[in-house]
Amino acid sequence: MTAHLLLKSITIRLDCAVTTLGSLAAKKTASLQQHQQSRNGVANMDAIVKPVADVVAGSENSQATRKLELADKKICLPREKLRSFINERCIRRVPCTSKEMPSIVRGEFYWWQFYLREAVLVPQHLVFIAEQFWEIYVPRFREKPFQLAGVEQASVPILTALLLVGANKGLPVHAFTIRKEHKAYGIGNIIEGRPINLPVVFIDDLTSPEHNTFWHATRVLARAGLKFCPWAFVLVRKQKASEPHQIATSIGTVLIDSIFTLDDFQMTYEDYQAARALR
Repeated sequence: MTAHLLLKSITIRLDCAVTTLGSLAAKKTASLQQHQQSRNGVANMDAIVKPVADVVAGSENSQATRKLELADKKICLPREKLRSFINERCIRRVPCTSKEMPSIVRGEFYWWQFYLREAVLVPQHLVFIAEQFWEIYVPRFREKPFQLAGVEQASVPILTALLLVGANKGLPVHAFTIRKEHKAYGIGNIIEGRPINLPVVFIDDLTSPEHNTFWHATRVLARAGLKFCPWAFVLVRKQKASEPHQIATSIGTVLIDSIFTLDDFQMTYEDYQAARALR
């Protein structure tokens, strides 16, 4: 694939993301624009668009171009289906004055919260997530092999899909899971499976630099003498796309790859209800 075609592919994908969500953006009222916590329609392509390096001139083959356009449409449609599924079914929202959802911090309350396990238990969504992961990570794995790990329970379906799709691509990928607590009986283990001597790609349904699950995994991996790969992969990064997505730890600095960020969803109850009224 020439660099020119790859650049065209990226342009097609970005156009597709904007087109998919453009109708919602056109319908937003002035009251929606006042809410800055979430802006629906800004597509994060962290895990879909590959970086363009060494862009050089090249000839364009029309047949190859058509194949690229078809491939890009196959990415756009399942991505939007997954985004819509999460927006409609996997985010719990309450009014900003509500005290219905107590926070993990005593005396504080959530306005919204993700519940992504329903999404990662849908086969079609899992296949899409795994394909997007390996589109980026196949060359990385071949250059320097790694192993996969995630904290139970949310990461387990994603890990399973990554293992199956990776094996189908002929990759000898290895994985293990991390318990939330040491087992209360038997050998009292906190790791399920057997880690090997390779750097770890952290996998989860969502994360951010403040996410407790990520830091729990970091502590367990450090005690086991393991190191992070330079990347982690999640379905949703709980930050806006413009925010830094590097996390520095004692076992390696991690860059978070994601399919979505907060910008892709209507996070507040008020934004979500206003958008529904305009449909």
